[in-house]
Amino acid sequence: IQSAINALPATGGNIVIKEGTYSITSNFMAGVTKPVTILFGDTTFSVTAGVTIAVTSPKIKVIGAGIGRTIFLFSNTGAVDGWQVTSGQSDSCFGGFTVNMQNIGTGAGFKVLGSFVLGKIEDIEVINSGGVGFHFLAIMNGAPTLCLFSGLLALNNAGVGILVDAVGSNTGVNRNTFLNCHSNVNGGGGVLSRAD
Repeated sequence: IQSAINALPATGGNIVIKEGTYSITSNFMAGVTKPVTILFGDTTFSVTAGVTIAVTSPKIKVIGAGIGRTIFLFSNTGAVDGWQVTSGQSDSCFGGFTVNMQNIGTGAGFKVLGSFVLGKIEDIEVINSGGVGFHFLAIMNGAPTLCLFSGLLALNNAGVGILVDAVGSNTGVNRNTFLNCHSNVNGGGGVLSRAD
């Protein structure tokens, strides 16, 4: 995947991943600075312990074939997250896959850290995390944010299923929308919003 991303021109492009089973030993999104759309078929990815798939660039789209069809099996130990989207990822979209943390470690399954502008995170399932399922940390910061979080499913996580954290830092226009999000059988509760 990394080689395909590197081969794209500076203007970016689309990458289609064939159906199959793959092993990920490093963060394939590391160092991406161009707009990239990655489309996954019916695929299963075994992600080696300690690897976080961290997205740091804007205009990134990662689209799976659907919940239960595109699956990321993380073996992360300790407080290492699975997917992580960092601050400033404007006009990006993630969806159509399952994050299975396999009851290993205490990290979040899918974490958004900081302001995420004009983005979409939809149709993602996070299961079997030893920590929080979805962790939205300080997403209310910045002006504007205007994001859509839709069709999220948190199931069988040890912590809170969906945690919207540090909402007391709210500044600017923050019209984030949560639609059809579900949280079931999570040890720390279903959905929680808390201030700093």
